[in-house]
Amino acid sequence: MNNSITQLGFLCIFNLIGGAAIGSVLRAVLRGKFSCNSIFFLIWGAGFGGLPLVFGIQEFQKGAPYFLAIQSAVFVIAILVVAIIPDELLATLRSPNIFTIGIGGVFLLLGTAMLFTNFLELKGLTEKLLGGGIFIVAGGAVFLLGLWRVIKSQ
Repeated sequence: MNNSITQLGFLCIFNLIGGAAIGSVLRAVLRGKFSCNSIFFLIWGAGFGGLPLVFGIQEFQKGAPYFLAIQSAVFVIAILVVAIIPDELLATLRSPNIFTIGIGGVFLLLGTAMLFTNFLELKGLTEKLLGGGIFIVAGGAVFLLGLWRVIKSQ
């Protein structure tokens, strides 16, 4: 990955997932429901979300301090949001339609990022536009399907 913004976005996905796992452990501790599963998620989340910070440290040493700062912020914010989210809101977020909207939105944003980051390179432009366009169309369709289901259910 030559583009550091693309690399940052890719690594932040792991920081987000690992932070969410650690946040679920913190949530269990705050509610007095600590178990063996909590220990597994603590170790797994620390590895899954923490190991990509090594790349952030390398970029920091190369003179890009924003890289480590953004990764660390995503990791810590994911931990805190999952740990303190109210139970009522969490119940609504566990809906399959919300998951559909989230996955569609991620693919929509990924396709848009692919278009914008690769648009300036003229070599292989057709493939890059096609790849980004496929992500935008597929992600947009899934996003709109989930949104339509939420609106229809109310």
